[in-house]
Parts: sequence; structure tokens; C-alpha cells
Amino acid sequence: MAEGKCMRLSNVASVSCIIGLIPSDNEPHAHPLLWPRSDTCQRPDWVRWLWHPRSGDMRVGRVIHHYEFLSKTGMPEFNEWLRGFYFPAVKLLAVRTYFVPRGPYDEFDNAHRRLDARVSNRVTTLLRPCLPNVEVVTGVDNAWLERRFPRLCEW
Repeated sequence: MAEGKCMRLSNVASVSCIIGLIPSDNEPHAHPLLWPRSDTCQRPDWVRWLWHPRSGDMRVGRVIHHYEFLSKTGMPEFNEWLRGFYFPAVKLLAVRTYFVPRGPYDEFDNAHRRLDARVSNRVTTLLRPCLPNVEVVTGVDNAWLERRFPRLCEW
């Protein structure tokens, strides 16, 4: 990913996979991040999402781990996907750091920081119209999630 500065980012966030959510009767055209749970028809506490910055492919749902969205065949590498959460009750979009190491000893340097900022900004720009009044937090890690949502692991 050495070409981070000139990496072409997609202009879409096209949802191709939805797990554990169903369209709302009240808002059938709402973005899947806003859909209720398929098992209870209630608003979920959290929704995981993946977005592939080059293709614009997006995956949304109620899975235990982000990697569960991906099959082993024909998919870009897991690290090539930006990952995050949406917390509907507090209207918060949590965006993880985007880091695609160039090799086993690659470190998160200034070039990676710039690429992370570009990718995070792009997905935020694409999702804001679908998520009115959403608060966006970028660069979240497990420690941040555990501090902000202590019961996340129980959900």
C-alpha cells in the first residue's frame, strides 16, 4: 500500500451483504445500518460494518467478528477493508484505523496516517447522508470501545 497518497478511493458504499438485520416496515428505504435486528425486530445495540475503499463494497450486520463477513474465495485481503461499528442508540459511528502493512515489519508511519485519514474521511462522507446527526469517532481501538461501551463484549 505504498501508493497510499495516490490510491484511488471509491465514491460509493454499496451494501452487498447484510447479516442479522431486516428492513424496517416504517422506513423500508433506510440504510441497512438503521435496520432492526432480524431476531427481535428491535433496534440493535451495535452493528458491525466493513467497507472496501477501492471497490466501495460494504458489509453490514450483527456478527461476532468482522472477518465473518468475508468468504475465503475471491475476497480482498481482510486488512484491505476499513472496519467499524454503528451504535444506533447514541448515533455514533466508530471507525477503526485503516492500516494495510506493506510487509511483516511495516510500522504505522506518516504515510499510513495520511491514508487512514483519507479513507476514514471518505467513508464518513459517504455515510453521513444516511445517518443524520451522527457523531463520528475515528481511530478507535479495542480499548476505546471497552471504555465507551463496557458491555460490548456481552452483546
